[in-house]
Amino acid sequence: MRTIDVSSFLRRQPICKILPGLDTNPKHVANEVYVHISYLQAAILPDVDLTANRWLFRHLTAQLDRPVLSTIQKDIQSFLRTPISLNVNLKNIMSEDFTQLVRLLSPAQREQIIIEIHCVDLLADAGTFTFVKFYLGHTGFKMALDGTDMFSFPEFSRHDMGFHYVKLQWNDALEIGLPRDEFQNLQQAVTRLGSEKVILCHCGTANAKDVGHKLGVHNFQGRYIGEFFNPSTRRQN
Repeated sequence: MRTIDVSSFLRRQPICKILPGLDTNPKHVANEVYVHISYLQAAILPDVDLTANRWLFRHLTAQLDRPVLSTIQKDIQSFLRTPISLNVNLKNIMSEDFTQLVRLLSPAQREQIIIEIHCVDLLADAGTFTFVKFYLGHTGFKMALDGTDMFSFPEFSRHDMGFHYVKLQWNDALEIGLPRDEFQNLQQAVTRLGSEKVILCHCGTANAKDVGHKLGVHNFQGRYIGEFFNPSTRRQN
């Protein structure tokens, strides 16, 4: 996994600002660059479901950080035509691969990159996170907290840990509809953080955008958002 050529499996999924009201034209915020696991699985392990075990999946994605960083280094100008977002394991941010990327980027280019840190990594190694937060801030990168859900998001919203964005995962419970008190709890959490800092991700239906607006969210990501932003797209992200 650390040496595989991932270039053909890389996808870009837009993160868009969509305000409520009559003007629903999305404003592009960034493209998350990631490996499409389903296509990778079909190519190397077609009989194994790489997403069946969440911890195996987390381990797999950490192994893919380095080839992704290597691929980006080979064609930085192409990747940075628009701002991008990268999900990188904490320990891989401290690796030589990431250090090499930092050396190749100008200060202005670093400001075009959002580094996503998964909440599981943060909780597992708070000491490393403290160092990484200082390092990324000092070198000019933006940061996003990834992986929060309707239960953990309100807790993270109570503490300012220096993230420019916090990603809240859309799920079946939100699609069906939450009890009033739970919905209000999420609304209050969004208000604490600020609408501009929250990204509702994994949005697969139009309902996600509508519910997100009711929660106070302005930034969205997911398959539906990608199609909404670019209706002519043919490749599934």
